[in-house]
Amino acid sequence: MVTEGWRGNNRDGAAILSMVAVELLSKRVALLAGEAIRAVPGATAVDAIVMASAAQRGDVVYTSAPEQLRSYFPGVLVLRA
Repeated sequence: MVTEGWRGNNRDGAAILSMVAVELLSKRVALLAGEAIRAVPGATAVDAIVMASAAQRGDVVYTSAPEQLRSYFPGVLVLRA
């Protein structure tokens, strides 16, 4: 999510955001993320939305956050940023 990747006016954040596509949150992804939050203790809305969105396309998620949602979305490759 843009909010997680952007911490103010900095070059690193701007460079990363220039390489990604920003998409609207669909109802389907929101519902899937909500189910993941219910199923995975400690999961956050932002992480669940990112993982649910990636799961719809079989994408890769680069993160420095804990990977607690990995088991709920086994089709998403999670790599440490």
